[in-house]
Amino acid sequence: MKPTESITDSKKEKEEAVSQDLAEEQEINFEEYVRISEEKYDQIVTHLLKAIAIAEKNKDSKKLKAAKEVSDTWVGYFESLEELLADLLGKETPSNNPSNQFVSEQITFFKKLSGEIENKLAEF
Repeated sequence: MKPTESITDSKKEKEEAVSQDLAEEQEINFEEYVRISEEKYDQIVTHLLKAIAIAEKNKDSKKLKAAKEVSDTWVGYFESLEELLADLLGKETPSNNPSNQFVSEQITFFKKLSGEIENKLAEF
């Protein structure tokens, strides 16, 4: 400690340094969380698509109906997320914002998927 420095100044500096370290650690953890979440989401969607393919092959209408319900649920989830993003980011946020684009693409994807399942069910 410097002679002109008080104990409280030194303590404040240490607290700020610790806070900065925690903030940096949380940023790293957040990035890791996002990465893991993306991987898990991809796995879940892949599993759903494989289950649909198997159900179609086996002409299992019960499993296809369940898959359509899952797909419809994803549509509802992403529509709610779209509304939340609009509230958080503001209505003026451009549609080319990466978050908005991703959510919009997922809504489109799952609506199409639900429609395709509906068509397949009509064939049985």
